[in-house]
Amino acid sequence: VRMRDLQEVSSIPNLKVFQISFAENSKASERKHLIEQAVDIVLNSSSIEYTNNMLWTDENITKQLEDKGVKKWEWNQKI
Repeated sequence: VRMRDLQEVSSIPNLKVFQISFAENSKASERKHLIEQAVDIVLNSSSIEYTNNMLWTDENITKQLEDKGVKKWEWNQKI
């Protein structure tokens, strides 16, 4: 099942980690749309502390996320 809308994620209370991944055969346009939604969710969240969105964002968006205090999620990271 492919998700096309992530907006419901923003209603999860106290979400600390927001991680996204894509199937190898996902379309670039779908990935771009989901990445844009994911960035918007993180930038507007008061609880998300970690995300892997930086893997797919440019320097400007990455800086916005970092300036907000959001850290890049690493697989071996402990919370």
